[in-house]
Amino acid sequence: MIDGDSLTVSQKGDTVTVRLTSIDAVEYRKDCGRADSSRWSCGHDARRALEQITGTGRLHGELAAQDAYQRALASSRTRPFPDGVDLGAEMVRRGWAVATSNAYFGEEAGHREAPRHLAGQLRAAGRLARERPLCLAAICG
Repeated sequence: MIDGDSLTVSQKGDTVTVRLTSIDAVEYRKDCGRADSSRWSCGHDARRALEQITGTGRLHGELAAQDAYQRALASSRTRPFPDGVDLGAEMVRRGWAVATSNAYFGEEAGHREAPRHLAGQLRAAGRLARERPLCLAAICG
């Protein structure tokens, strides 16, 4: 695991860095603020959450593209579609990541009151512009 939205996997003997599509999570070394002004290692916790969701078994993904950092952009599941757990959806559902496309907006709505909700942290850091209107998945991805 790298952080809450990126992981390293082995594919046919090669190591591949995968960035989960349609979500954004805090970076591993990021600290977050609490209402009482204390800090907590939210980046470490987000990575641990992704580790828990993925477990130790095989992952199944669908490559979407490659980003500027040479990471494979992909959706990933714990079992082949339609079975298993969609890693991006589950990270958003649990409040460890926010949706960046229509794909997971429904999951995000369900955790607005979760104590570990990170959307405010990401917006405050200027990493997420969710104040945009909803768009069609076919246009915006």
